[in-house]
Amino acid sequence: MANNEQDQPWRLRVLLEPKGFIKILEFILSVCMFATTAGYSDDLLYSLSCPTMPDERKIHIEYPFQLNTVEVPAGCTSSDDMYLGGDASGAAKFFVAIGVLAFLYVIAITAWYVFLEHKHLEWDLVPMVDFGIHCVFTFMFFIASCVWAAGVNEVKDHTDFDNMKADVLKDQCSGNQTCKLTEALSFASLNVSLLFGFLNVVVWGGNCWFVYKETSLFGNKRDTGNGATGPPDQKVEVPTNTI
Repeated sequence: MANNEQDQPWRLRVLLEPKGFIKILEFILSVCMFATTAGYSDDLLYSLSCPTMPDERKIHIEYPFQLNTVEVPAGCTSSDDMYLGGDASGAAKFFVAIGVLAFLYVIAITAWYVFLEHKHLEWDLVPMVDFGIHCVFTFMFFIASCVWAAGVNEVKDHTDFDNMKADVLKDQCSGNQTCKLTEALSFASLNVSLLFGFLNVVVWGGNCWFVYKETSLFGNKRDTGNGATGPPDQKVEVPTNTI
């Protein structure tokens, strides 16, 4: 049976095993994690009572959330360029990078499980490396999710319309000029990205156990397969009585 499996070009049955099935979950979660962040784009709309100019204003927010480069439309009497405050680009890029790296790794290790593992069962190093990388990714997912949670709060804080009126729109929304929020930003995508980030922590951390069971550290797995778990058999001589 083992020889027949080695002769086959692939072994799709591994995808039904815990280590393979969880890889599918890791693939989906990693894609959703960076896609919901890198694909974010929305507009904040507000009206400004200005008799000489159109009263509708728009501020465009998108990945990578370098807010200090986002231009704020000029007011009624001012033509100077103004920009939002804050910069969450570092946290956003780090979060997306971890998701992309995890996505690429899942593709590579799944290809190994399906196409190569059954042909190289004696390679003990690959399960050990897979276990180590899973531990590293679990830690990095947790750090990236915490950092990005702070980044999302920064984006929300600097794009809050009340905060904007007290800061960057202070001159435009004073005196006879009034500002009114027309359409606020939607942060549903960013909130979901955080959910996927912490779900990755749980899934990758849980899969560490199943990957660990494939290593030689788990119950002398490899030695058991070679029949070297106990001392060699000893011959016991039984004395014979002669009459």
